[in-house]
Amino acid sequence: MRFVVLAFGSSARSDVALAPAETGTLVVDGAVHPAGFDGAAAALTGFSLVEAVSLDDVLDALPPRGTFEVRPADVT
Repeated sequence: MRFVVLAFGSSARSDVALAPAETGTLVVDGAVHPAGFDGAAAALTGFSLVEAVSLDDVLDALPPRGTFEVRPADVT
């Protein structure tokens, strides 16, 4: 399964179609929230495409500090 990790504070890529924000999982300093990022406090600064078996695998691989949103993705 493919996931997109949105970073609020790093670098960028493209050629990825994101699922809607309501499918997102927000991670702030290691705390998991069941909804996408809805604030303008930090600008989106990068994203990466991640191959993983499950959302839990992606969450386990994130750095312990920082703000990230994880969404299912289809590559076009």
